[in-house]
This record gives sequence, structure tokens and C-alpha cells, in this order.
Amino acid sequence: MVGLSNLDYNTIRLESNSDKEIIQSNPTILHKILQKLPFSWLGIVKKQINMNCKTILDVGCGYGFPMQTINTKKRFETVGIDIFMPYIRICKEKKIHNNYILCDVKYLPFKDKTFDTIICLEVIEHLPKSEGFNLIRDIENIARNQVILSTPVGICHQNEGDNNEYMEHKSSWELIEFNKMNYKTIGWGLKYLFGNRTPPTGISWMLVVSTVAIYILGIIPYFFTHLASHMVCSKNIKK
Repeated sequence: MVGLSNLDYNTIRLESNSDKEIIQSNPTILHKILQKLPFSWLGIVKKQINMNCKTILDVGCGYGFPMQTINTKKRFETVGIDIFMPYIRICKEKKIHNNYILCDVKYLPFKDKTFDTIICLEVIEHLPKSEGFNLIRDIENIARNQVILSTPVGICHQNEGDNNEYMEHKSSWELIEFNKMNYKTIGWGLKYLFGNRTPPTGISWMLVVSTVAIYILGIIPYFFTHLASHMVCSKNIKK
């Protein structure tokens, strides 16, 4: 693989797609459209990525929608890692990343300065606080140039979904914590619009209206970060 000559890993070989029917958290068509717009979660993430980077590690890639949205033109060489095998299978079937690794994010099998950019989206809140800080430290060491994270602001309860025990939230994070670690923080999603969260199923007019309303109101925290329910945090790594 070009640009990953110092990477020590084995590509996961996946044959079966039989687990894909358990995934209930796939985004709707409307959600996919909205996430391509400015001020959306992935719109903000994509804007932070250094377009000169060549390689991206997607930590906790899930079922691949974020990278599928970010890397539409396949300009980046990407590796997706996740602990949940059905997500890896779905990503591989859709050919979202170049390679995949099934592993726990607490034990990342990479040398320092392996990837240009590392994204870790909606992951650290699934870990206890101390393990979340350890993960941030690890990905800062693995990144050559840039780290981008996203996470809810404060407490945001989420139950299990997709028959995936790892989806439960175990920690909460504040803007000031990332500011102290020299991250640039951008808000998205208006506070108080998110309560207990479970993956949506099906589609209805109510879901359509609420999704559009959440996007429109979510523009406000981009300019007034203290009103954000979620944050995108980016940091340039000193060489």
C-alpha cells in the first residue's frame, strides 16, 4: 500500500455478510443528504481534514457512513478499525476503506507517526474516562500531522443497539477539556435536543420533520459553541 510502508498489520479476511441484517442504525437517505451540507456533523469534520494528507486511520469506523461521506472521491488511503465484526463486514462489502483491522481501540497495533490523519468519531464516550484519555494519547502518537475527534458535550445517554454491547456510553466530555489539550473545538447540534438515544428504525413524516429541524437548529452552536450538544475537536500534531 502506498504511504503505509511502516505499517505492521494483517488485513482481516471476511467471507460472510450474514450479520448485516442485525444493523439497525444505518442512516436514512435524508440523513445522508443532510450530512453532505455545511454545518452538519460530517460537513464540519470534512472541512477540518487537511486535503494534503494521503493516509487516514478511522478509529472505531462503525458501519462506515462517516468515511463513506468524507472520502467520496477516494482521494485518501484509509484503514478502518472496529471491535465489532458485523460493522467490519459491512464496510468491507461496501469497499469503504482500503483495509480493515478487527481490534479493541485500547490496543492499537500501530507504530508512532504511521498515518497522516486520524479520525476518531463518536468513540471516546463509549470508554471509561481514563481509557478515553489513553486513547487520545495513543492516536496523537500514531498521527503524523492531525487528529480529529467528535463526541457529545456532557452527559448523553445511549443504550445498546445493533446487538452491540459496545454502543453504550460510559463517559462524558466537556469543551474545556479539549481546549486544555490544545484542540480547536467546533460545536454542532443544539443542546437539549438529545435525550436518551437508541438507533432509529424505519422512517416516518415525524422522523423527517425532526431530522430537518435538528439540522437547522444545529447551525446555531457552530457560532455559539456553549450551546452545542456535540463537538468536533481537531489538533495539528507538532513534528
